[in-house]
Amino acid sequence: MALIQCPICHDTVSDRATICPHCGNAIVKPQYRVRYRDYVKSPVPEILRPKSYMVHSILLGLASFILFTIWCLPFAIASFIYANKVDNLWNRGDIDGAIYASQSARKWYLVGLWLGIVSWLIILFIVFCIIIAIAEE
Repeated sequence: MALIQCPICHDTVSDRATICPHCGNAIVKPQYRVRYRDYVKSPVPEILRPKSYMVHSILLGLASFILFTIWCLPFAIASFIYANKVDNLWNRGDIDGAIYASQSARKWYLVGLWLGIVSWLIILFIVFCIIIAIAEE
């Protein structure tokens, strides 16, 4: 807990307070998002650039057509859209936005990938059960 000054009466108030106990003024906490390059004037090293997952999302989209798992295609498209934003946001200086886009691209890629893998395992299990049932007759 820290102490801040009330902008009206200039008495010290807890930073968790919503109303100044001395004058009754509403304490408004600033809600803002600072772009990294506006805040820090030194250049951001390229090693911190988030991964875009562009190749992953393209391969997932192609695999959904080739392996007949079309239900994975919406996740590949979502991953592609977020992956396409990463470099643009990074170059504009929106580091938080680039990191969020990278994490979202990875999330949708993994959802589509695991959905495809699980669906193929289910299909193979069903085919295996059908082969066993036919062989027993």
